[in-house]
Amino acid sequence: MDVVQKIWGFCNVLKHDGINYGDYIEQLTYLLFLKLAEEKGLSLPIGYDWPALREKSGTDLTDHYQATLRELGKQSGLLGDIFAGSLSRFREPVNLKRLIGLIDEIAWSELDVDLKGTIYEGLLQKFAAEQKGAGQYFTPRPLIRSICRVMLPDLHEAPDYAVHDPACGTGGFLIGAAEWMFRKYGAQLDRDVQKRMRRGTYSGCELVLETRRLGLMNLFLHEIEGNLHYGDSIAEPPHGQQYHIILTNPPFGVKGAGDVPNRDDFTVSTSNKQLNFIQHVIQVLKPGGRAAMVLPDNVLFEDNAGREVRQLLMKDCQLHTILRLPVGTFTPYSTGVKANVLFFRKGVPTGEVWVYDHRTNIPKVTKGSPLTEGQFEDFVSVYGPLPTPRSNDRTESERFRRFTREAAQVFRLVPGDVGRSLSDIRSELQDCDLLADVQVVLDSLVPTEREARTAGGAWYLARIQPYRTVDNVVDGVVLTFADVTERVHAIAAQESSQVAEAIVDAVSSPLLVLDGQLRVLSANRAYCDRFADEPGRAVGLSVFDIARRRWDLAAVHELLEPPWAPGPDTGLRRAEVRLAGAAGGRFKLDARRVARAPGDIPVLLLSIAPADAAAPRASKAPKRR
Repeated sequence: MDVVQKIWGFCNVLKHDGINYGDYIEQLTYLLFLKLAEEKGLSLPIGYDWPALREKSGTDLTDHYQATLRELGKQSGLLGDIFAGSLSRFREPVNLKRLIGLIDEIAWSELDVDLKGTIYEGLLQKFAAEQKGAGQYFTPRPLIRSICRVMLPDLHEAPDYAVHDPACGTGGFLIGAAEWMFRKYGAQLDRDVQKRMRRGTYSGCELVLETRRLGLMNLFLHEIEGNLHYGDSIAEPPHGQQYHIILTNPPFGVKGAGDVPNRDDFTVSTSNKQLNFIQHVIQVLKPGGRAAMVLPDNVLFEDNAGREVRQLLMKDCQLHTILRLPVGTFTPYSTGVKANVLFFRKGVPTGEVWVYDHRTNIPKVTKGSPLTEGQFEDFVSVYGPLPTPRSNDRTESERFRRFTREAAQVFRLVPGDVGRSLSDIRSELQDCDLLADVQVVLDSLVPTEREARTAGGAWYLARIQPYRTVDNVVDGVVLTFADVTERVHAIAAQESSQVAEAIVDAVSSPLLVLDGQLRVLSANRAYCDRFADEPGRAVGLSVFDIARRRWDLAAVHELLEPPWAPGPDTGLRRAEVRLAGAAGGRFKLDARRVARAPGDIPVLLLSIAPADAAAPRASKAPKRR
């Protein structure tokens, strides 16, 4: 727009005054608010307003401008929020005078909401494009509008409907949600909804004070009084706030990483900011609430914490759609970033994930070929008729593919894997050559299945069968995975119990066999005779609840409860205790965790002997923490 070009072009003059792009936008924010306050008749402290600035010149102007900023920063409400900590960046009075003149030429209140907001958004976009690194809080508006078109942030769903962005930057997602309402309903919006849109519906959090200031001004120009909190979303507990809709693009970089948030509500402890934002969003969503998050490639498929957060997300939420964004989406301010948009709903576990590949065979976004809303038309059309679409409302295509939850867990599937060879995709399965099995099925056309274990200890039943087209032509295979972890563990536990029973009765000293939860699998006859316990009565009970709770002692807790290192044999631990009663006295307890092989469920052998009896040397039991 001519207005944008005119005002932005003046920045080249101000560079000679030592004012950079960020400072320029900041000073525009202050002056533009003062101009709008005059046009709208907003109450300001006497003498600290637009007419007072317009009348002054020379050093009187720069001095009064600084005094105005200082005075307005002391005020409450939106006024104080915008001017908090504000400083003048002008050294030459003539430059300040000229900028005041440029702003004064435009009757801002006479512009409609869209035009007024677009002008400011245009300035923010230029700032983001010119100032490297600023793009971390500027999400392309065509992407925002497309996300809102499928998320349907409709205030009619509930009288307390709330839209939130925990990393709101300049407020793009919040404005996008409000604009969607205006475009959908227009003049049909009733007064109550319009009032809620103006105040109380849209909120956000921003870590950078200057960016928050720009966001407040941006919402103000769109006639929205948003509640933008100044702070770090992932460092602070939510204090019970929950929202119907969350739209966000958390920072991608590692700046500030290294600190692990002290959040009792976080299941996974990690310094990864993106993973912490995912946990935060899950926490602050209302049950049934929906979220759209822009995240970098592969963030959920990292080892350790990434795997845990992925499992948490898929257990607590329905991750139903992933949009794989084109390369260069964040051009011109960040050209090399590859990202996806995750769409999920809280309260329903993930069954299957649909991936829309908007990257393969798609021209790269460049300055000469920028991102447009029209590029997402196909995605919007196939997404489904509901904000949380059902699978039967969707149709697979070359770009839109369906993956089961189990397949995503087994193969670490990411949106970029669509169209890739299975041999190029990292598998979580151990000691299992699925490629060889696939080739056998293709050669023989006979389905097969096998059980396989993942690196994380889960078990899956993998079924492979030929895939036939409608013309009855074999055109590949279909792999399905069923989680059989509980069944495998149950069988293993039964086998361990049977082995234990065969061992314990052959031992002349008191001996208990415990499972991973310290429940008794077996107690030998020597134990029952010594401690007057009936055979079989202890089975299934916690070791601390048997024999009239004689073993509920601090030393026994210290011996048994600390984590044991992985492996079939983890060495020996010892404790010494004193028991009261008829079978009292001092006893030495030796504990050893054993398993028949790696991957088997281990059992804990607990032998009991009088303190004066000979016993093998062992490491001292670690102190309980």
